[in-house]
Amino acid sequence: MDKKVLSISIARFIRVSGRSAIFIFLPIIFVLHYGMSLFETGAITATATAVMATVQYFSGPLSDIYGRKFFMEVIPFITAVPYVFLFWTVGYSNNVIYMILAWMSTMFLASLQFPALQAAVADLTSSGQRLAGYTQVRVFANIGAAVGPMVGAFTGIYGFQWIFLIAGGTSIIEGIMLHYAVGETMEKKVREKVNPKKSSPFWKSEFIIIFTLSSLLFNFVTRQTGAAFTLYIFNIQSVNLIQLGFVYSLNGLLVVLLQIPVYRMMNRSGNIMQWRAIGTAIYGISFSLLALYSGILFFIFVMGLITIGEDFSSPTTQTILMDVAPESMRGNYTGKFAFLTSFGSVAGSFAGLWLLQAFYTHADIFWIIIGTAGIIASIWTLLMVDSYMKEKRNLSALEKVVID
Repeated sequence: MDKKVLSISIARFIRVSGRSAIFIFLPIIFVLHYGMSLFETGAITATATAVMATVQYFSGPLSDIYGRKFFMEVIPFITAVPYVFLFWTVGYSNNVIYMILAWMSTMFLASLQFPALQAAVADLTSSGQRLAGYTQVRVFANIGAAVGPMVGAFTGIYGFQWIFLIAGGTSIIEGIMLHYAVGETMEKKVREKVNPKKSSPFWKSEFIIIFTLSSLLFNFVTRQTGAAFTLYIFNIQSVNLIQLGFVYSLNGLLVVLLQIPVYRMMNRSGNIMQWRAIGTAIYGISFSLLALYSGILFFIFVMGLITIGEDFSSPTTQTILMDVAPESMRGNYTGKFAFLTSFGSVAGSFAGLWLLQAFYTHADIFWIIIGTAGIIASIWTLLMVDSYMKEKRNLSALEKVVID
């Protein structure tokens, strides 16, 4: 693979090591620091997800028109500003409105950058290398996810505001890394094919529409790994801050240890749509198990299972999408897919915490509902294997005709 894929991977490590703790401890900040209910916390995180989705819908096509360079390099420097403001707000102000607006700003800016980063990996890899490329990026990102939560847990003892200052600093380092080691990844001849007035085939593809709908349910389920799982084990099951950080750090560490063996297994045999279905099923089983037992050791075990589910489903999702996207519309496809599937994440944040609060004293019912949804999403994904292969063949034949 192009060495720039490695540079993007290292940049993702830097990014995630600074930001991953925020998504774990932010619900706790809302509940403990600002006295919000689970329902209010879910409404805020759902709104942030909706903001991200809307921005990505437009920023994806823009990265096709203007290239990846600006969105990858400049945005991290701008993002550092609201992170520093969050440091001041959480540490030295009790104004929750300032805090929410600043956090929403970071979500807005991250959404400008995300489609360009995802498309850049596809720019630098062939179809046969693509799963390996996204796997490599994921491994490096999860080295950061192993470091970030523990750093956040230890700094959180002295004040949650320090988590945001760390995120601001790593954003600047990420921008420097991408500027000097990556640059523009979209070839000039591909950019010349981009016609902003041309309608996207995204909306005309039966496979893409069905895949997107199934991913809505998938995102609803996987969203529970965030605020719902955090508040469940912290508020309801009373694990302490260090234990919480350890559980999430384990997630990142296990990805680092298991992602490459899982990739080799997927690369040897089977259709990646089938592997994605397996990963989704593991998610469903993992959440269902939370209805049966509790305790810190059991939570570590469940997080280990969730990690294995991630290893199968995360790199395959983006690979599937890029395999059926025309090379001049990769940002377009990434943005539209992220926008549409984010409604599953919005529902996961909002309805998930609403359900958890409704079943606060009977959380086992909540986890059975989530687990069942995961199994349904897995079966749905499995039914799309043939249509994925057909869509991929059709795109290959079409691009061959264009080249000829």
